Formats: sequence, structure tokens, C-alpha cells
Amino acid sequence: MNNAFQADIAFKYIHKKTGMEVKLEFSDIFKTAEPEYTYKSDGIKQVYNNYYDTRSFLITISWNIGNKGSRKNIVRSSNNEEQSRL
Repeated sequence: MNNAFQADIAFKYIHKKTGMEVKLEFSDIFKTAEPEYTYKSDGIKQVYNNYYDTRSFLITISWNIGNKGSRKNIVRSSNNEEQSRL
């Protein structure tokens, strides 16, 4: 079997004010996922070129709905006595 390679790349954009996230993913961008198999049977050489079409393009769009600014972080301690000693 000869070597076969696959190069993937992804880009991600996050818009902080709206909470929107856009992600672009490309798979097998150079079309190099083509393994070649060589067999020898009874002195006869057989070569198989397989191309599994793994090329793909994926777009993902997501966003958070709601007001992030109104959230308050509340820190509660279960051991107030220990904190007062420090």
C-alpha cells in the first residue's frame, strides 16, 4: 500500500457582541486521500487505485440568545468559618 494523506482546515469567527459563531470546515483540500494497493499473485502484478471521496465542506452557524450582561456571578462558600480564620 502506498501512502495516502488527507489535509483538513477549519476557520472559526466569533462575534462577541452578538454571540454569533461561524465555522467553516474543509476536508481533504488537496484531494490526496487516494491509497494505491499493489498485489502480486502467481507472478502477475495487480494495482488498485482507490479514491474514497472524502472531500467535504461544512458550514456551522450558531449563536447565544439572551442578555449576557445581566448575569451576576454569585460565589458561595460552604465553609465560612474557615474563610474568617484566613
